[in-house]
Amino acid sequence: MLAIAAAMATASPAVRVGVSGFPIVCGEPRGSVTIVFPAPVRVAPSISPASVRLNGAVPDRIVVVGRKVTITPTRPAGVLCDSIALGPLSIRFSAGLRIGAARAAVVTHGAQRFTARLSG
Repeated sequence: MLAIAAAMATASPAVRVGVSGFPIVCGEPRGSVTIVFPAPVRVAPSISPASVRLNGAVPDRIVVVGRKVTITPTRPAGVLCDSIALGPLSIRFSAGLRIGAARAAVVTHGAQRFTARLSG
């Protein structure tokens, strides 16, 4: 546990995951998004939703299993529109990751699979 804590203490101040052509409903991502990080990436055993932004919003829940991180956005309240478009998905981790030399990850949303850019 101490080694993990030390690795996280030297983590990048922010890691960004970017996806193009992601399905956006009413201006927001809907449904869970899973990111599978490559071997060089160090992922904390748990990541607080408060340290993550999914297109600028704090997600409802984050589950970490090894290098696989599943993010569930907060469900919107009220009436939803009927607009579905492809757009950018941006995920920002302010803690919990150290990406090293990795520059790509796999993002899945339902049956869809994307290659994401990593920066940090």
